[in-house]
Amino acid sequence: MADQNVNNVVSLHSEDRILDEASLWLVKLDNGLSQQEVTALKQWLKTPAHQDTFLEVAALWDKMEVLSKLAEIVPAPRSQRSVMRPLAIAASFLCVALLGWLGLSAWQPPSQSFATVQYQNALSTQVGEMRELILSDGSKLTLNTDTQVAVTYTDRQRLIELKRGELHIEVAKDTSRPLSVLADGQMIQAVGTAFNVEWVNDTLDLLVTEGRVRVAPQAQPVEVLTQSVDVRLPATSLSVSQGQYSTLSEPVQKVRRIDDADLSAKVSWQTGKLIFRGESLAEVIREVSRYTPLSIELGDASLKDIQIAGLFNANDVEGLLAALAENFPLRYDYTSSDTVVIHSL
Repeated sequence: MADQNVNNVVSLHSEDRILDEASLWLVKLDNGLSQQEVTALKQWLKTPAHQDTFLEVAALWDKMEVLSKLAEIVPAPRSQRSVMRPLAIAASFLCVALLGWLGLSAWQPPSQSFATVQYQNALSTQVGEMRELILSDGSKLTLNTDTQVAVTYTDRQRLIELKRGELHIEVAKDTSRPLSVLADGQMIQAVGTAFNVEWVNDTLDLLVTEGRVRVAPQAQPVEVLTQSVDVRLPATSLSVSQGQYSTLSEPVQKVRRIDDADLSAKVSWQTGKLIFRGESLAEVIREVSRYTPLSIELGDASLKDIQIAGLFNANDVEGLLAALAENFPLRYDYTSSDTVVIHSL
């Protein structure tokens, strides 16, 4: 039994040594090899265990594209490769990190290697539906009608891709992991704040309800961003603060301040209400149509500029139509089960 234990210890130590050597060789390879080092690496790779470990570490560090340029040095992976040893590879990362801390290596972490996905989910709402969710970090995400998002949390950042619709997010503060909303080629980033993003009819609107956010063009595809370890927007980015509003889809992004009443109206959907403060009937119909499969049409163009003010239930289109008919010289007729037309009296 004693001999078996000794053999096991020797085997583990030997494996750790190979991992350490593989890690250091990859560091040197990343920084560029001298001809003498190329020769030494070729010699080291003649051992099959060295080849396997080296390729495993390279794959985990996302360095296979470097290896492909040095095919004459690094043999192609064998078809019958052993199953990777996750714990052992993790130990090799620790070894390299310690070397860097001690000043024994000039290693720098690859820019897109260490982000680890911790949470990923696709969320959506139907027409007329609203959802309120608490995400894994404690952030409160509210989705408006007909909205689709993809949420990805890594150990370095929090990403929410708004594919369509509208959301409001109360961001749980985490200075080590900024939260970014991606929509229409824009990145909206915060550490701990609250803001509303609406992407409807090719128009992207941002409203900050608490704190401050930064905005900049999305520099990389979502697939690349989820692997990045640092996507903090610079201080020179567009800044939007509490009570400010910006249409980010405009060629020139302008930040506008809105009063408390307008702010409340813009986020009233979170309580299932729609507040209008003098919008035209055409604008009201456009907004209400987001909450119903019913097609609402204006049969008389002269009606489109009538100004509407009031509070309505978002899911009560019939009530809204009745209120309009009661207060304005107009009527509405259902021309089919899913179409209603508004006419002048």
